[in-house]
Amino acid sequence: MKSRLKRIQAVLGVDPLWELFYHTLGSQDAPSVLRWGLVPHNYYEFGTGWGDSLQRYLSAARSYCRVTGKDEREFNVVAFDSFEGLPESVAEADRNPNWSRGVYAYGLDHITRLVRRSGFRGKFLPVKGFYGDTLTSDLRNELRAIPPSIVNIDVDYYSSAASVLAFLSPILQNGTILYFDDIYDFFGSPNKGELRAVLEFSASKTVSLTPYYLHGIPYLFGKTFVFSRD
Repeated sequence: MKSRLKRIQAVLGVDPLWELFYHTLGSQDAPSVLRWGLVPHNYYEFGTGWGDSLQRYLSAARSYCRVTGKDEREFNVVAFDSFEGLPESVAEADRNPNWSRGVYAYGLDHITRLVRRSGFRGKFLPVKGFYGDTLTSDLRNELRAIPPSIVNIDVDYYSSAASVLAFLSPILQNGTILYFDDIYDFFGSPNKGELRAVLEFSASKTVSLTPYYLHGIPYLFGKTFVFSRD
């Protein structure tokens, strides 16, 4: 992801993921959005890897607080990762020659140090373990007090993305922004990877994931969606 973002930054002149986080924090604080009952400032990240996107969010949040006077201590970051790298891919919809068991293995100590060094003064809640073990109804009930307003899903596999969306669905808010980092890593196949999970989730008659547009331009090339409950 890091090199791809740098290439986009070279073209656009801005860090696109940082810009997405900063812009979303501002738009979700707008009175016209808050009147809908959206609870802002709750960032969920699934798949932290070495912490690149997490650092971008923390930087954007700290800058936003400096500019607006918001209290950093009201911000919540929840990071879901095995901290042991990817699990074994067992489903055909997960298999990609670029991924294998143990890839992106960075320990919780590493991520905790990054958060501490960032100077972030909000709440940081890591959830350690593979999603089949950690994404429980009990955990979801605990998180209802801080429903996600921004979600970064960087889990690579279809099976993982589907589990994440099923876990999140009951606590997603109207207006939650979801960013999928690897949605096109199977050349746009609708039968594999994160894209399959998004399409299946969006096929529901009760919820929607709609591509997020900024000034008429697909934000981050269609990887970003806004959630609504019909």
